[in-house]
Amino acid sequence: MFQQFLAESRHLHWPLLAFVLFVLFFVGVLVYIVRGIVKRKSFDHVAALPLEDDAPDRKGGGTR
Repeated sequence: MFQQFLAESRHLHWPLLAFVLFVLFFVGVLVYIVRGIVKRKSFDHVAALPLEDDAPDRKGGGTR
């Protein structure tokens, strides 16, 4: 019964298209991650951002 339904269906290209898009997206994410690991210098700068002090030091006169 299920084979007959699939044999007569005219919309089987949609699941195939969704699968291809998913695979392309997954491969794209993997390539992005691998390129990011290779370009470690750019990530080191971003990783150090929370540790940097944004506010300039106020020396002399200030309320506490």
